[in-house]
Amino acid sequence: MTYPAHPNSMQGVAPGPGGARVAVLMRTRDRPVLLARALASVLAQTHGDWHLVVVNDGGDRAAVDGLVGRHDTGFDGRISVLHHPGSLGMEAASNAALAEADRHGAFAHVAVHDDDDTWHPEFLRRTTGFLASAGNADKAAVLTHWTVVRERLHADGVIEDGRDPGPFDALVVELGAVLARNRYPPISLLLRRATVDAAGPFNAAMPVLGDWDYNLRVLLLGDIGVVPERLAFYHQRPASDGPTRYANTGADRHAVGTGLYRNSRLRALGAADPAALSLVHVLGLQSELYHEQAELQHARILANLDRNGLWGHARHEDLQQRLVRVEETLGRIEAQLSRAAAVPAPLWRRAARRLRRSLRRWHGRRAD
Repeated sequence: MTYPAHPNSMQGVAPGPGGARVAVLMRTRDRPVLLARALASVLAQTHGDWHLVVVNDGGDRAAVDGLVGRHDTGFDGRISVLHHPGSLGMEAASNAALAEADRHGAFAHVAVHDDDDTWHPEFLRRTTGFLASAGNADKAAVLTHWTVVRERLHADGVIEDGRDPGPFDALVVELGAVLARNRYPPISLLLRRATVDAAGPFNAAMPVLGDWDYNLRVLLLGDIGVVPERLAFYHQRPASDGPTRYANTGADRHAVGTGLYRNSRLRALGAADPAALSLVHVLGLQSELYHEQAELQHARILANLDRNGLWGHARHEDLQQRLVRVEETLGRIEAQLSRAAAVPAPLWRRAARRLRRSLRRWHGRRAD
């Protein structure tokens, strides 16, 4: 099913090159075990009209050249390698990769393929086909659903511990939701080249969460379409397992980066419209009030269960699980403030309504 183009999606963005050629940007640094797998992921694509640029961002040159050289026949001239003497950072590496890709002809699409993630063989075929459809001409990019792969490094290579569906299963990417936090990994996204030109370079000043900043800029230009198939694999490894360079970015760095990034956005808002910060303050107070009311309701439910000796009753196992989810929801309310001022119906109001409806349903269950 397709929907008519919305007037403000891709409005003013100049059309890009036609066709289905893809520039694939890959950053790496001293992770040969993972890089070998990532190269194989690109080579396995059923859509073969691509050019891969590998940026060795300060790592061992011989190791990268050796891995690439093993696949000379498969790449058949569709790969370029850049070596940075020292690390410039992920976003600077992406900018360098894009500039290098431009030296190899015009591209209709751009993808960022991190060296530790992988694609399903059909990823490029399905996503380029989606953007080529006339009904999707208003889409700035396309996202697929993904699978989270839990793994760890071992002397013999990578050992997979399990797989889980990615937390995103919607059919629409909402700008308001992405304002709150980054919702999807780069491996699941294919961008139009016209979108990349309009969005500008990746933010090389950001040591982490550069993809979040870029995703927001893309969504300000136009909607992102969704292919509801799990065609990407987001690989995660614990920081304590194996050499540090093989771990995903630490949670602490992400937490600090998220706070600093939100601060920078609020400063920009205050500089553009100081009165807007007053609105954010009022929304914050209102959200805190709903938070306190929900916590009070939660405490009353727990007290009633304890008083009636029902907490451990099998009949209330479902209620226990729902109460745990209430606690998780409360923890997310504050995060919703960052997008409340940017959407027509403030999300804190919607969240509060959902919370009150849920609590009423749970009270009804107790009466049964």
